[in-house]
Amino acid sequence: MTQRLAFTDRHQSTDTNRTAAPNPQHPVLDINDLWVEFPVFGGRVQALNGVNLQVHAGEVVGLVGESGSGKSVTAMMAMRLLHEAQYQVRKGSIHLTDHDVFSCTEKQMQALRGSEVAMIFQEPMTALNPTMKIGQQMIDVILHHEKSTQRDARSRVIELLKAMYIADAERVFEAYPFELSGGMRQRIMVAMAFSCAPQLLIADEPTTALDVTVQKQVLNLLKEQAQRMQTALLIITHDMAVVSQYCERIYVMYAGTVVESGPTTQVIQRPAHPYTKGLLSGIPTPQTRGQTLSTIPGQPPNLQHLPAGCAFQERCSKAFSACIQRPSMYPVGPDQVAACWLYESSHVHEERP
Repeated sequence: MTQRLAFTDRHQSTDTNRTAAPNPQHPVLDINDLWVEFPVFGGRVQALNGVNLQVHAGEVVGLVGESGSGKSVTAMMAMRLLHEAQYQVRKGSIHLTDHDVFSCTEKQMQALRGSEVAMIFQEPMTALNPTMKIGQQMIDVILHHEKSTQRDARSRVIELLKAMYIADAERVFEAYPFELSGGMRQRIMVAMAFSCAPQLLIADEPTTALDVTVQKQVLNLLKEQAQRMQTALLIITHDMAVVSQYCERIYVMYAGTVVESGPTTQVIQRPAHPYTKGLLSGIPTPQTRGQTLSTIPGQPPNLQHLPAGCAFQERCSKAFSACIQRPSMYPVGPDQVAACWLYESSHVHEERP
């Protein structure tokens, strides 16, 4: 514990290139009414449709939904990792640590990536260079973003590895990725992501390929380091159980749209949107032991041909006439909102099928 704190304090005191800490009143990541399309043969994929999302310093936020709901696209757009020829922004904005992402040059974005925002991908074996030793890869990240000597960077890498509960840090430093287990490689990715003390860390399905025990260790490590360094953490996952255990707030996505958001405890205990309820019904509990878990009927819509109005209406048992129009976000609890006509005042007392 002392060693990890010593690393954090020294890093913060010697890093003269890092921008000032973000204003706690302003989100580190602010996505506002974002609409994004992908041109494809024969039409356009409506990937993101009016997405609003915020993450503040030191906060752990979950972005959850089925595969294809737009979670990873949202993350890629936040860091502007997609080539400009691949997408078209119809409307909206993204502000990252007070930078307008769409106004930044590619050189400015390269400076932001790693130093102010970092990302952990789903499969660490493809993210790490298989021909380079772990230590040198981590040193290169530090030297790319900061003025540091090779010797100082090496010392910091060793401390980072120890902060990840890696007892044999010196051996791992000299190892190649293929010599390490999946769980160890993911710890390396966590260490690399925190190496320049980013203001925002995006973890895109960071534990999908790991067993349950290692998954818990990695997620605990992520949250512990993020809170210690006051790093905003956005966890992208399809697993509602992960969100319920590790996130303070939650955004639920469906067909490129945020359909519900709010404090995690409230959303888990009192889900409002029928889609959120469907996701939660598939989580096993002691009460459902031995029972067949329910699933959401049907399939997500084709993003090239989204239905008019609510995208979930064809799978929703509560759908009624108003659903042919796109719903707004309606308040359903303290700081909790849902994009569902069931909560629009003029329809609240209408009889449901």
